[in-house]
Amino acid sequence: MLLKRFTPVALIAFSLTALTGLLQAVEELSSPLDLLQSTYGNVLAFKVFAIGAMLPLSLLAWRRLQPRPRLEAAIVLVVVSASALLAAFPLPPARLAEAEAGLAGPESALALPQPGDLTLGGSAGDSVVGLTIRPARPGQNTLWVYVIPVAGEAAAAKTSVGIRVNGGTVISRRCGPTCVAASATLVGRESVTVALGAGRDEALFDLPPLPAPDGNDLVRTMQRAMHNVTTYRIDEAVGPGSQPLRTSYAFQAPDRLRYQLSTGGETVIIGSVRYSRSTPTGNWTTEATLPVKVPDFAWDSAPIKDPRIAEASATTGDQVVSFYEAPYGSPVWFRIVVDGQGLVHQAEMRARGHFMDHRYYDLNSGPSILPPAV
Repeated sequence: MLLKRFTPVALIAFSLTALTGLLQAVEELSSPLDLLQSTYGNVLAFKVFAIGAMLPLSLLAWRRLQPRPRLEAAIVLVVVSASALLAAFPLPPARLAEAEAGLAGPESALALPQPGDLTLGGSAGDSVVGLTIRPARPGQNTLWVYVIPVAGEAAAAKTSVGIRVNGGTVISRRCGPTCVAASATLVGRESVTVALGAGRDEALFDLPPLPAPDGNDLVRTMQRAMHNVTTYRIDEAVGPGSQPLRTSYAFQAPDRLRYQLSTGGETVIIGSVRYSRSTPTGNWTTEATLPVKVPDFAWDSAPIKDPRIAEASATTGDQVVSFYEAPYGSPVWFRIVVDGQGLVHQAEMRARGHFMDHRYYDLNSGPSILPPAV
């Protein structure tokens, strides 16, 4: 009789405890990966596993089928110990990230471009390096350097960063896990080197004359010209890595794409049908897919911010525009070579773990993309 009266109350209490525990876990973890990548998450996962082991034992005891009070008591002791250990942690992962952001201070955000800045993107080793010059006029300037390797902010904070202007070392200071700042007198056309770590991987930047011309008109011309293209080809190289992944693309408006990997695989997308094969002589297979939009370009994923003309050729009429984007909050730098008609010939993109170089050709003169013989 006592068991019957207690069971509904116990079930409600257990459900409420599990729900509040789940809500607290969501609050304390910055992502599900923390369960595997942090000590706090390991202990929490072990606690969840122990609670899961208790459930069938409790069910057996409730049904009076095969109660095992000693085993249940041992598991309860494990759960209580894990709870005590979690309570003893100074800062769970989410709180630790908040504390690190607080320690970095508001200055760390200054490493990313602000309106009116000159910003250039590069890479050193497997790290993306963003160089922002402020106020980007002749005279005293602050060089804000943003550095983040594939391994993330924790690795960036442990990486030494050196800055040289025209070969001479300038005094720099940390302004956050991914931020280093230095002051220098600039007039334009200086060479800036950012050296990382003991191996001294380096990113090299050639500054344009200061102030660098505004690039918004060039970007508008580029967008109009490129989004009126009906066919084009791209040769792509993607890093970082010991060997870049190379892919050749062909596009045809409004929804046709063909690409071939350097490893031999080949894919054709026409409308909502994908044709693919793993080798150049293999058999084609078909499957349904989402249609592609053509034309569409790497810089179309977010608003273009603070474009500046970094180079201009008096002989060819080509201009190089440098700008910054932040799709999904992640910083991305572009350097694009644009001809006198607004057509792109080269594009470089630098983002965390993704260094991409594009060569554009056969604009409005590429071959038609047809379904392969299946």
